[in-house]
Order: sequence, then structure tokens, then C-alpha cells
Amino acid sequence: YTLCPNKTYSITDESKETIFPIMNNTQVVCGHSPLDTSCVVEFGQLQVEVGPQRSLKDVRAFQNFDLNHVEFHRIQFRDSLYNEDYLITPSIWNHGRDNNVIFENCTWTGKLGSHLLVNGGASSNASDVDFVNCQIQNLSMTQRETTLFLSRAGKISILKTAIKDSY
Repeated sequence: YTLCPNKTYSITDESKETIFPIMNNTQVVCGHSPLDTSCVVEFGQLQVEVGPQRSLKDVRAFQNFDLNHVEFHRIQFRDSLYNEDYLITPSIWNHGRDNNVIFENCTWTGKLGSHLLVNGGASSNASDVDFVNCQIQNLSMTQRETTLFLSRAGKISILKTAIKDSY
């Protein structure tokens, strides 16, 4: 999937929208050129969701919903929202059982809900998330006990990624 460069995608609480890949070998990319880096995803309690969508009424249909090689390239994420009605409101939630997700050349800035990433759900085994050549910067935490990463299962790899000026 190619996102239009120089465009901001706003996720509103009313719409319950999120980026929700549903197939193996899915790539979500900003523009057609490696120079395109101005695709912005902003707001929303949840900006990317990999695995069974928690808002689905019948999550049982997605119990064995595992995705391999889901990739996000050159996307700017900013200002994910905190909702006090939920204990966890991350920018990214990877809650399939055996997902493999890669974020490459992506950026996170602005406000952050409860976490940047929650890896794993109640039934997770070993889902992996890799951050490669990413920038995590100038984040302001909206909740006192916020952490960047919460991993319940699997591993998180952070390669050539800068984390700076975040509190």
C-alpha cells in the first residue's frame, strides 16, 4: 500500500480508524521514491494495529490470525492520544500470536498515549517487532507511568534507531 506523500492522515476517536494490515507480506510505504518521507499519521488512540482488531465484536474469528513480513516504511507518526477509559493506549499494538513486523525509516514525535509499542496480547506467543533506522524524538508522555515499549511476548529489536529528547 502506498500512502500519498505530503499528506496527513488524521485518525479520530469517533471513526475508530487505524492502520490494520490483514495479509502476509504487506508493505505500507510513503510515496514511490525513497525521498518521500512526508506521510504523517496523527492522533488516534491506536495508530497501527497488527493482529486481531480489538474493536471487532467476534475476535474468535481472528484467533489464528498471524502475519509475517508486515513492513512500514518512511512514515511519520505523531500525537497518539491517551484515553483514560483504557489502561493501554499505544501508538502501535502488535497482538497476534506469531507476527513479524518491521518499521524502517519511520519517525515518532509529539504526544504519546501509554506506550509507543505494546508487543503481545493475552494469548501471544512470540511476536517480533523491529525498528530499523527510525527516529523516536521529542515525545511528551501524557500519562505518568508511560514507557516506550511494553513486551508481553516475543522480542523487540532496535537497530540504528535514535531515541532522544523524550520524556
